[in-house]
Order: sequence, then structure tokens, then C-alpha cells
Amino acid sequence: MEIGVTQTIQKRLKNQGIHQPYDQTTELAFCWDTHLVKLGRRNVLLVANVSNRFMIAMMDIEPRNWKYYTLYIEEVISNAMKQIGYQEKEINKYFELAGNSQITKSHGRKTLGAINYITQIMNCYEWDIERYQKYSYELNDCVNNNLCIPEGFHEYGM
Repeated sequence: MEIGVTQTIQKRLKNQGIHQPYDQTTELAFCWDTHLVKLGRRNVLLVANVSNRFMIAMMDIEPRNWKYYTLYIEEVISNAMKQIGYQEKEINKYFELAGNSQITKSHGRKTLGAINYITQIMNCYEWDIERYQKYSYELNDCVNNNLCIPEGFHEYGM
């Protein structure tokens, strides 16, 4: 699995030099791009699948999680898959097919454009998120309910 990081995240992962570009032969379903944005006074980590633009928003990533970034992202993806109804054996099969996680540069303009668009939408609303809440169902519904043309598709869809 490839975890693409934007320049904002590269600064946070200062000791984990990311110099390799993404592998263009990797199946896009196993590629995720990540970006860190501010929502009010909270840091929000956006994790977007490159293939279908499914997005996960996590608040206030803890400093210890930056040291083990790939493991943290795998856990976030696994938990999101559980939330939308995948069974444990299906999730395990996904990660088995995805292979070992590696950090790369982001996967191009299309996914980053989607992340920037979602950031603008998120900033238009006032979110009632409790102080220590790490995951918001409402926020995740917002980031996933938009029309787009994901990579590899030729028509608009949700």
C-alpha cells in the first residue's frame, strides 16, 4: 500500500525523508493520499483513497502517532472500513492484497484537488465537535458526499 503525503505532512515527518515518487504500476485502490488542515483550532488529518476518493477525517493526531505514521494510517483505514460495514476477513484481505505500506509523495493533482475542495467545504460549516473527539460521523459524511470524477472513472458519481 502506498501512503502519499503532501508537503504539510512531509514537514511533520521530518526524520522520515520522503524522496521517492509514487509507483505508477500500483493499483490505485491501494493508494491513499494524506493531508493536514486546520478546522477552527483543530488539526484534521484527511486520508483519501486515490481510486475512489473515499475520504476519512481524523482530528488531532497525537505526536506519538507521527513516529509510526504508516501503522496509524492503516489503523484509521481499517476502522473506517469497519464503520461502513466491511467484515474483518474482508478488511484483512484488502491489507493482504495491498502489501507492505510505504510512504511516497502524493499521487497527483486529481486527488489533491479533491482534498482542497473538501477543505473549502469543511470551512463553510460550523462543526459541533467535542474537545477530545477524534472521529466525527457528520464530518466524515460531509467529506464523502460530493460529486466527482475519481481517477479511472469517466462519469460523475458520489
